[in-house]
Amino acid sequence: GAAIRVGQNAGNLPKECDLVVYSAAINEQNPELLAATQRNLEVLKYSKMLGRLMNERVGVAISGTHGKSTTTGIVAFALAAAGMDPSFIVGATVEQLGGPSGAGAGKHFVLEACEFDRSFLNYYPTYAAILNVDEDHLDCYANIEAIIEAFRAFASQVRPEGVVIANGDDRNTNVAVGSKETGGIAAEVQTFGLSEACAWRGVNMSDDRGRCRFDVEFHGKKFCRLEMKLPGLHNAYNALAATGLLYH
Repeated sequence: GAAIRVGQNAGNLPKECDLVVYSAAINEQNPELLAATQRNLEVLKYSKMLGRLMNERVGVAISGTHGKSTTTGIVAFALAAAGMDPSFIVGATVEQLGGPSGAGAGKHFVLEACEFDRSFLNYYPTYAAILNVDEDHLDCYANIEAIIEAFRAFASQVRPEGVVIANGDDRNTNVAVGSKETGGIAAEVQTFGLSEACAWRGVNMSDDRGRCRFDVEFHGKKFCRLEMKLPGLHNAYNALAATGLLYH
């Protein structure tokens, strides 16, 4: 039912308009954005609008330098398969979900939380994942230390009754969530990975033409067995993170 316009023109704004939402890719001189400001309309960045929507649901936000789209798709698909009818936004088209986004009647809002432009700092989820922290978007961040600090701030915004699922095998992620004193992370932090110290751990791993099969332990006790259809060890990590989120 949306009216789609091609091109940027002040006349594209409807006469009756309550709110204008724009992406981080739009600059301040955009003619539609200027027209909205001149008309004193409420103007919100896309990420702030998503944060407002998340506040109405149980937010599940997946962050990380790599693997966000895959893990967000896994979590949204699993919730849909379980009849939970989630709302979701993935930063890629997911054929199994019918596209990159969907509005469901269920209580969950599953969101790919991107660190670009520090967009994820507009979200206050109940459950969150940090898949890994690496150097990226250096047009927005001065260095890796600034990126780590942004992820720490994101983790601190997870609601106190919630849980952060963090990659225990990734050094930068451990730095981001490891200090309770710096950043004030109130939510419970549970790690995932292959090392013994991880709360969610993949063990007894085997490989079938690049596709991983392994048991999942939670605090040392067998939880389930996963057989990946997606190839690569990185997707085993994504699945572990998704398992931790879905458990809660």
